[in-house]
Amino acid sequence: MIARIEGVLQEAGAGEVLVAVGGLTYQVLVPEPTSRRLAERIGRPVVLHTLYYIQGIGVGAMQPVLLGFETPAERGFFQLLTTVDGLGPRAALRLLTEPVGRIARAIEEGDAAFLARLPGLGRRRSQEVIARLRGKAAPYADEGGPAAGGAGTAAAAAADEVDEEVLTVLLQLGYGQREAQRMLAETRARRPDLRDAGQLIREIFARAGAERAARRGGEA
Repeated sequence: MIARIEGVLQEAGAGEVLVAVGGLTYQVLVPEPTSRRLAERIGRPVVLHTLYYIQGIGVGAMQPVLLGFETPAERGFFQLLTTVDGLGPRAALRLLTEPVGRIARAIEEGDAAFLARLPGLGRRRSQEVIARLRGKAAPYADEGGPAAGGAGTAAAAAADEVDEEVLTVLLQLGYGQREAQRMLAETRARRPDLRDAGQLIREIFARAGAERAARRGGEA
């Protein structure tokens, strides 16, 4: 699991960057505004908080994709977006043309008109996003721009390590990558006070158990 990449920025194009780490150069897909900001930092060190996906590119063909974000909160909000049915990683990435806090507030306020202006969303899908995420996007509503560093950088690194530990446990238990990321994102949104991997894992399993019990009760 690649949760964080730190290296020298080699190139920045439309929605993607190349980051050199040791003797390797990674292609990282990023939100469009991020690639524009990073274009001014060619040749300088950068840190991106990442997610690793495997996507289908044809019948029986798979391709690894690395997605990068400037803050753990931006990454967490992206993961939350992908819990909406039909909103895959690339589509969710294209939506991030506005600050995370602004999009999250629009979801919480039911502002479908604002959301419909985001690339590829439209009014009908905007209503679906509001219905699915209202109440879950609140922890991101106060999120500002990218962290400047210092204590924020240390906190971001700690959050990355915790997320990586939680995802590793879920994958080892047989959950799929996207399902594990969805469970973590929803738990982060529901319980932003949890900072420890053990606490997050217990909360994830408690929620999953409650949902299974509710389904069994509904079937009875």
